[in-house]
Amino acid sequence: MLERFASLGGDGLGALVFEPCDEEASSHPRDFRLDILARNAWDFHDCRVEDVLPALRRAAGSSGGARPKANVAFNPATGEVSAPEEPIPSGFEPWIVKFNARADGKNAGAIEFAYAELAAEAGANVAPHRLIETKAGRFFATRRFDRAPGGQRLHLHSAAGLLEADFRTPGDEYALIFRLSAALLRDAAAQRELFLRACLNVFLHNRDDHLKNFSFLMDANGRWSLSPFYDFTYADGPGGWQTLSVAGEGANPGAEDLLRLAAQVGISANDARDAIDRARAARSRLAPLCRELGVRPPKMQSL
Repeated sequence: MLERFASLGGDGLGALVFEPCDEEASSHPRDFRLDILARNAWDFHDCRVEDVLPALRRAAGSSGGARPKANVAFNPATGEVSAPEEPIPSGFEPWIVKFNARADGKNAGAIEFAYAELAAEAGANVAPHRLIETKAGRFFATRRFDRAPGGQRLHLHSAAGLLEADFRTPGDEYALIFRLSAALLRDAAAQRELFLRACLNVFLHNRDDHLKNFSFLMDANGRWSLSPFYDFTYADGPGGWQTLSVAGEGANPGAEDLLRLAAQVGISANDARDAIDRARAARSRLAPLCRELGVRPPKMQSL
């Protein structure tokens, strides 16, 4: 574990920095190329662990999650990508690039980009994002929300961590997230935002909506806020079920279950119906947006 902390150094999630740093483990190659890292990620799934794991570990930091990732410095004006050295050069920002795992297929990045676009159109708080083109394919990229302008680090804690819950075990309820948010934030707008995210997850078949995919940020003054919406894409949950059940329904939640959830957590009926309508509109936009991006829309069951 100490070796893991040393390899993270200052490149991990949130505001924590680990010293002394293992300079060799945490350093990035001068020839920092996303296409090479992307091919390494595919090689990793071909069991070439000894060849590619060190490079992937240095690139990913502690990003976590099922898909391989890379922390990068990204210039939104020019599209240039470089290693995330500190201090980040002028014009660059800290971003995360998500590579495509074999199980997801080569279009996973484009589909997640489409989902992020639809979530933003629906009014959800989504971090700036891009679809980055490389010789190895197209990959979803998003700006790190645990870094403020100027490089300030923000503490980041997932709902799973705050609740000391095992996010891998299904059976938790959406209502649990609302109770946690109410205790931390006391913010009605954040509750409405959470409800919109629940609606989007249900209507666009993101069933991997576990407790680690909801996070909170703390600023330098100790104030908590809800993090932007992330890891929103087409995904099956355990056994095909919604990981967070909606008012007790996990097999096939729909609008009526969402309305019951709204009543449980203090969301007005008007606000609930508005969020459901926005999620429905996002669902109707998914197929044409995927076609614009040149990918086949994911198949969804009727609601």
